[in-house]
Amino acid sequence: MKKNKMNLINDTRKKENIYRKLQEYQLYIDYLVTTLQTLDKAVDYIVDKLGITVELDINAKEYLQQDLNHFLTLGFETISIEEFLYLTLSPQQVKWKIASDCLQIHSVQSSDKIYLKTYDISDLAFNNTLTEKYETIDKPYKIFGENFEQPMVKDNYYTPGEIVDFIKEKVLQKYEYNSTMITTMKEKLFIRHYTHVHNHIQSFLESLRISLRHRLQIKYGFIAFKSNFFKESNLDFTPVHTIQGKSNNLCLYATVDNSKFSSFLQNVQQSKSSELILKENLELHQLESRDIVHVTKTDFLAGTSKEGDIIGRMFEGVSLKIQPEICEQKCKIDYNLSIKVASITKPIPTFPVAGGEIAVPNQKLQEVDTKVCIPYSKTVFIAGFHNPYDTQNDKSFSTYRKKDNLMIYVNAKVESFY
Repeated sequence: MKKNKMNLINDTRKKENIYRKLQEYQLYIDYLVTTLQTLDKAVDYIVDKLGITVELDINAKEYLQQDLNHFLTLGFETISIEEFLYLTLSPQQVKWKIASDCLQIHSVQSSDKIYLKTYDISDLAFNNTLTEKYETIDKPYKIFGENFEQPMVKDNYYTPGEIVDFIKEKVLQKYEYNSTMITTMKEKLFIRHYTHVHNHIQSFLESLRISLRHRLQIKYGFIAFKSNFFKESNLDFTPVHTIQGKSNNLCLYATVDNSKFSSFLQNVQQSKSSELILKENLELHQLESRDIVHVTKTDFLAGTSKEGDIIGRMFEGVSLKIQPEICEQKCKIDYNLSIKVASITKPIPTFPVAGGEIAVPNQKLQEVDTKVCIPYSKTVFIAGFHNPYDTQNDKSFSTYRKKDNLMIYVNAKVESFY
């Protein structure tokens, strides 16, 4: 019994040593390409370094005959054994594992040709060394059961993670066989897929490079208004339905010419039926998204105890996500908008309980995810929301007199650099 236990301990230590070498031992790219040259010789070299054996079937042996010249495009000197195996042994064509001190590589039957391709995204990716000069603008708020933080502002580039998400959303989700490898290392993008998909990815990356010629100066804001403001504004609103789960949500949208936008805002500020709650500017690029959170807190008497009053706190306000997609040929912008509006019914009702009373706030949450296509020359207005903010000189509880509606506007100016 002691002998079996000792063997188990020794086996465990040996496995730990193997996996440690997998992650830590570095292979020189130049040695792989110029000396070993082919994948089968590289595998023999690896198992020798790990002190294990290799087991292959006939098709796997044929697969390992490929050369390693494409590794010259990696752009760095070394790579770990684990990264090398992960990049070269395609899961659509071979499966590999280490078991019983043996690297087992077995082929997967497939009639389609899938291969690994390296994409240089150094001209698109945001340099991480620059992040030290950026700081979070504000502290996170707790609202709608989630934590929201103001994002960090960055230069005219994307993070590698954003580029991966763009490819998944805009390219790979269009294909049924999208369960493929896609990863980034050191400003390189590695994707294993079919030839026609690689062509689509290459085309998408080129369009992303072209889009960096454009920058959007965006103005956005929130307008609180009374019901009669719809008639005063002369805006032609159109219903927009969005399906979220089992619920069918409705909002309204309208547009106004940018040439009339300034005068419209001036009328909003002068009218007794409306009030400008927020007016801000931001800068975005193609497909870049920004989460905007503008909330206020409401304290209320949640209950009483022997120690004294229990104060509760809830947040109400707006969470707005904007993602523009420039359609250069049509001179239009597709706005992907995600809007959450949380408001609390006031006054907060209280109910008597043993030992005092307790408040039961009623929070209303509206959520809309929609996409609207707007010409460069237009400003979009989204309405149909309850106003979660306490507006100035608006203490009336009359539905007609109170500014209990909210409208969100987005205005963009496209700047081009050629």
